[in-house]
Amino acid sequence: MMEIVINRKDMSRAIEEVLLKGKYRGASKSKTDLINDNVACLIKNRKIILANANHTIATSVSLNCETGIESIDEGTWIFFDAQKAVKYLKAMKDENVTLQTNNGLLNITGSSHISMPLSIEHSGIKGIAKLLTSKIVDGKKGMFGSTEFETVLFLEDGKELSRAIKECSVIGTAAYKLTYDGSETLSISSSNFQDTETYSSTVELIEHKGTPVTIEFSAPLDKFCKGPMYICLKEESPVFLVGAGRKLIVAPYIRGN
Repeated sequence: MMEIVINRKDMSRAIEEVLLKGKYRGASKSKTDLINDNVACLIKNRKIILANANHTIATSVSLNCETGIESIDEGTWIFFDAQKAVKYLKAMKDENVTLQTNNGLLNITGSSHISMPLSIEHSGIKGIAKLLTSKIVDGKKGMFGSTEFETVLFLEDGKELSRAIKECSVIGTAAYKLTYDGSETLSISSSNFQDTETYSSTVELIEHKGTPVTIEFSAPLDKFCKGPMYICLKEESPVFLVGAGRKLIVAPYIRGN
């Protein structure tokens, strides 16, 4: 049994962030998709960790919460339908709500009450577990499993990366290229399916180290980036982002596949 008290709007926003619903590149056109319909939830050290993953991308966002009972079983995962939970949370008017699990149900209580079934598993739980153990070491390198990222860039505010990606999305392919040439700027660009048109933008870096890297990805990261943020890059490897209370890793987009 789990019982916590949490800010309703923060909870709703975090669920949407780990869903990462938006445009992804398809074979001949972009399409609206999300990571996984279910979201995973873990209570640990008076924080609620919301996470999601599929075979190419994993996300996590942590929020402060209050435990409602001493017998809370920390370290136990629960899974639930993310879009239904967001719909119910947005319909409520309370500043804070109580989340409680009991007999296979997730109960959300404020001035009104919602009850919905829990899911029994999450298909991306292995990717989620791997993401939660990933880290930045002394601001100098990123670690994700056995992959070591020695090119580490730091942004004062991830919203700048979000802005650049959103600008480039006007091209419409939902595929974006990150180019770090060793200077104090990171270039973000996107090309149309025929490679005849390109939109590019730049982001100023507060800190940067490592060798030049060019990597392409397809995911609506503009919905995820905010606050101080590290960008960890390596040729032919995933893009690894670490911010305050949030992490994301996305596999590189390989043209022709």
